[in-house]
Amino acid sequence: MRRESHEEDFVESFLLPIGPLESAPVDGTPEVAEMGVNACAICSKPSTTVCGACQVVRYCGSEHSKQNWRSHKPLCKQISKAHWTILPFTTSPPSGLFQSSISLNHNSPVQLHSPMDTIRHSTGAPPPNAHGSQPFIIKLQIDVASRSSLLVYDQMRSLQFQVFRRDCSPALWEALDQTLMAHGLLGGLKLFVWARRKSNWELSPRS
Repeated sequence: MRRESHEEDFVESFLLPIGPLESAPVDGTPEVAEMGVNACAICSKPSTTVCGACQVVRYCGSEHSKQNWRSHKPLCKQISKAHWTILPFTTSPPSGLFQSSISLNHNSPVQLHSPMDTIRHSTGAPPPNAHGSQPFIIKLQIDVASRSSLLVYDQMRSLQFQVFRRDCSPALWEALDQTLMAHGLLGGLKLFVWARRKSNWELSPRS
Protein backbone atom coordinates (compact mmCIF):
# COMPACT_ATOMS: atom_id res chain seq x y z
CA MET A 1 0.00 0.00 0.00
CA ARG A 2 1.35 3.41 -0.95
CA ARG A 3 1.91 5.82 1.93
CA GLU A 4 0.75 9.42 2.02
CA SER A 5 3.26 12.18 2.77
CA HIS A 6 2.14 12.48 6.38
CA GLU A 7 2.57 8.71 6.94
CA GLU A 8 6.35 8.54 6.47
CA ASP A 9 7.00 7.88 10.15
CA PHE A 10 4.26 5.26 10.51
CA VAL A 11 5.29 1.68 11.31
CA GLU A 12 3.56 -1.49 10.19
CA SER A 13 1.25 -3.16 12.68
CA PHE A 14 -1.67 -5.53 12.86
CA LEU A 15 -4.68 -6.09 15.10
CA LEU A 16 -5.45 -9.20 17.14
CA PRO A 17 -8.98 -10.24 18.17
CA ILE A 18 -10.02 -8.51 21.39
CA GLY A 19 -12.04 -11.51 22.55
CA PRO A 20 -11.91 -15.31 22.45
CA LEU A 21 -12.29 -17.01 19.09
CA GLU A 22 -15.16 -19.46 18.75
CA SER A 23 -15.01 -22.60 16.66
CA ALA A 24 -18.30 -23.87 15.27
CA PRO A 25 -18.89 -27.61 15.59
CA VAL A 26 -19.09 -29.75 12.49
CA ASP A 27 -22.86 -30.00 12.41
CA GLY A 28 -23.46 -26.47 13.68
CA THR A 29 -24.89 -27.70 16.98
CA PRO A 30 -22.79 -26.80 20.05
CA GLU A 31 -24.59 -29.43 22.15
CA VAL A 32 -23.21 -32.24 19.97
CA ALA A 33 -19.63 -31.12 19.70
CA GLU A 34 -19.23 -30.16 23.40
CA MET A 35 -17.09 -27.28 22.15
CA GLY A 36 -13.64 -28.80 22.51
CA VAL A 37 -13.82 -30.15 26.06
CA ASN A 38 -12.73 -33.58 24.82
CA ALA A 39 -10.14 -32.32 22.33
CA CYS A 40 -6.40 -32.93 22.23
CA ALA A 41 -4.46 -30.18 24.01
CA ILE A 42 -1.95 -30.01 21.14
CA CYS A 43 -3.88 -30.36 17.88
CA SER A 44 -7.56 -30.07 18.99
CA LYS A 45 -8.45 -33.39 17.36
CA PRO A 46 -10.78 -35.75 19.28
CA SER A 47 -8.90 -37.13 22.27
CA THR A 48 -8.25 -40.83 22.86
CA THR A 49 -6.24 -40.59 26.07
CA VAL A 50 -5.93 -38.46 29.19
CA CYS A 51 -2.97 -37.58 31.40
CA GLY A 52 -2.60 -40.47 33.81
CA ALA A 53 -1.57 -38.25 36.73
CA CYS A 54 -4.05 -35.36 36.73
CA GLN A 55 -6.83 -37.00 34.70
CA VAL A 56 -7.61 -33.59 33.20
CA VAL A 57 -5.55 -32.75 30.10
CA ARG A 58 -6.43 -34.83 27.04
CA TYR A 59 -4.48 -35.95 23.96
CA CYS A 60 -5.13 -37.66 20.66
CA GLY A 61 -2.39 -40.19 21.38
CA SER A 62 0.85 -40.94 23.22
CA GLU A 63 2.96 -38.89 20.80
CA HIS A 64 1.32 -35.60 21.71
CA SER A 65 1.20 -36.61 25.37
CA LYS A 66 4.99 -37.03 25.41
CA GLN A 67 5.48 -33.86 23.37
CA ASN A 68 3.51 -31.77 25.86
CA TRP A 69 4.85 -33.29 29.07
CA ARG A 70 7.60 -30.71 29.74
CA SER A 71 5.18 -27.77 29.60
CA HIS A 72 2.34 -29.68 31.29
CA LYS A 73 4.40 -31.05 34.19
CA PRO A 74 4.25 -27.95 36.50
CA LEU A 75 0.46 -27.69 36.13
CA CYS A 76 0.05 -31.45 36.48
CA LYS A 77 1.66 -31.38 39.93
CA GLN A 78 -0.72 -28.65 41.08
CA ILE A 79 -3.95 -30.31 40.01
CA SER A 80 -3.21 -34.05 40.22
CA LYS A 81 -4.57 -34.32 43.78
CA ALA A 82 -7.27 -31.68 43.46
CA HIS A 83 -10.91 -32.00 44.43
CA TRP A 84 -13.33 -30.51 41.91
CA THR A 85 -16.70 -28.78 42.27
CA ILE A 86 -19.26 -29.21 39.48
CA LEU A 87 -21.16 -26.07 38.44
CA PRO A 88 -23.90 -26.66 35.85
CA PHE A 89 -25.06 -23.26 34.62
CA THR A 90 -27.99 -21.87 32.64
CA THR A 91 -28.48 -18.69 30.65
CA SER A 92 -30.07 -15.67 32.29
CA PRO A 93 -31.47 -13.31 29.60
CA PRO A 94 -32.28 -10.32 31.87
CA SER A 95 -28.67 -9.75 32.95
CA GLY A 96 -26.78 -11.54 30.19
CA LEU A 97 -24.90 -13.62 32.77
CA PHE A 98 -24.90 -17.36 33.36
CA GLN A 99 -26.61 -18.51 36.54
CA SER A 100 -25.92 -21.86 38.10
CA SER A 101 -26.82 -24.70 40.39
CA ILE A 102 -24.00 -26.65 41.96
CA SER A 103 -22.95 -30.14 43.00
CA LEU A 104 -20.03 -30.08 45.43
CA ASN A 105 -17.69 -33.08 45.30
CA HIS A 106 -15.22 -33.51 48.15
CA ASN A 107 -14.60 -36.83 49.92
CA SER A 108 -18.33 -37.46 49.83
CA PRO A 109 -20.60 -35.66 47.33
CA VAL A 110 -23.05 -32.96 48.41
CA GLN A 111 -25.82 -32.84 45.82
CA LEU A 112 -28.00 -29.84 45.14
CA HIS A 113 -31.32 -30.09 43.35
CA SER A 114 -32.46 -26.62 42.36
CA PRO A 115 -35.44 -25.28 40.39
CA MET A 116 -32.80 -23.50 38.31
CA ASP A 117 -32.00 -26.86 36.71
CA THR A 118 -35.11 -26.40 34.59
CA ILE A 119 -34.40 -22.80 33.58
CA ARG A 120 -32.47 -23.62 30.43
CA HIS A 121 -33.86 -21.94 27.36
CA SER A 122 -34.16 -24.16 24.30
CA THR A 123 -32.89 -21.37 22.05
CA GLY A 124 -30.01 -20.33 24.30
CA ALA A 125 -26.57 -21.33 23.03
CA PRO A 126 -23.91 -22.26 25.60
CA PRO A 127 -21.13 -19.74 26.25
CA PRO A 128 -18.00 -20.14 24.10
CA ASN A 129 -15.27 -22.51 25.22
CA ALA A 130 -12.10 -20.48 24.80
CA HIS A 131 -10.00 -22.98 26.77
CA GLY A 132 -10.80 -26.32 25.18
CA SER A 133 -9.88 -29.16 27.53
CA GLN A 134 -7.08 -27.19 29.22
CA PRO A 135 -7.42 -26.06 32.86
CA PHE A 136 -7.64 -22.29 33.35
CA ILE A 137 -7.90 -19.73 36.15
CA ILE A 138 -11.26 -18.39 37.31
CA LYS A 139 -12.12 -15.75 39.87
CA LEU A 140 -14.74 -16.29 42.57
CA GLN A 141 -15.99 -13.00 44.00
CA ILE A 142 -18.65 -12.83 46.70
CA ASP A 143 -21.11 -9.97 47.23
CA VAL A 144 -19.54 -7.64 49.81
CA ALA A 145 -22.71 -6.43 51.51
CA SER A 146 -24.74 -9.59 52.05
CA ARG A 147 -22.44 -12.47 51.00
CA SER A 148 -25.51 -13.89 49.25
CA SER A 149 -24.25 -14.13 45.67
CA LEU A 150 -21.06 -15.24 43.98
CA LEU A 151 -19.72 -13.96 40.67
CA VAL A 152 -17.60 -16.43 38.68
CA TYR A 153 -15.60 -15.54 35.56
CA ASP A 154 -12.38 -16.26 33.69
CA GLN A 155 -9.66 -13.77 32.78
CA MET A 156 -11.04 -13.07 29.28
CA ARG A 157 -14.64 -12.86 30.54
CA SER A 158 -15.51 -15.46 27.91
CA LEU A 159 -17.32 -17.32 30.68
CA GLN A 160 -19.26 -15.44 33.34
CA PHE A 161 -22.11 -16.46 35.61
CA GLN A 162 -23.51 -16.00 39.11
CA VAL A 163 -24.29 -18.38 41.96
CA PHE A 164 -27.00 -17.25 44.39
CA ARG A 165 -27.32 -18.33 48.01
CA ARG A 166 -31.08 -18.73 47.62
CA ASP A 167 -30.51 -21.42 44.99
CA CYS A 168 -28.05 -23.43 47.12
CA SER A 169 -28.54 -25.80 50.03
CA PRO A 170 -27.30 -24.42 53.39
CA ALA A 171 -24.48 -27.00 53.48
CA LEU A 172 -23.33 -26.15 49.98
CA TRP A 173 -23.29 -22.39 50.46
CA GLU A 174 -21.51 -22.78 53.80
CA ALA A 175 -18.80 -24.84 52.08
CA LEU A 176 -18.33 -22.16 49.41
CA ASP A 177 -18.28 -19.37 51.98
CA GLN A 178 -15.81 -21.17 54.23
CA THR A 179 -13.47 -21.81 51.30
CA LEU A 180 -13.47 -18.10 50.49
CA MET A 181 -12.94 -17.11 54.12
CA ALA A 182 -10.08 -19.58 54.57
CA HIS A 183 -8.21 -18.97 51.32
CA GLY A 184 -9.64 -15.82 49.76
CA LEU A 185 -8.11 -12.36 49.40
CA LEU A 186 -9.30 -9.15 51.08
CA GLY A 187 -10.85 -10.96 54.02
CA GLY A 188 -12.48 -13.69 51.99
CA LEU A 189 -14.05 -11.55 49.27
CA LYS A 190 -12.39 -13.12 46.24
CA LEU A 191 -10.45 -16.24 45.33
CA PHE A 192 -8.57 -17.42 42.24
CA VAL A 193 -8.74 -21.15 41.52
CA TRP A 194 -8.04 -23.59 38.70
CA ALA A 195 -11.04 -24.74 36.70
CA ARG A 196 -11.82 -26.89 33.67
CA ARG A 197 -14.73 -27.02 31.27
CA LYS A 198 -16.62 -30.28 31.77
CA SER A 199 -19.22 -29.82 29.05
CA ASN A 200 -21.19 -27.11 27.27
CA TRP A 201 -23.15 -26.40 30.43
CA GLU A 202 -20.75 -27.47 33.20
CA LEU A 203 -17.70 -25.86 34.76
CA SER A 204 -15.53 -27.71 37.26
CA PRO A 205 -13.40 -25.50 39.53
CA ARG A 206 -10.81 -26.92 41.90
CA SER A 207 -12.03 -26.80 45.50
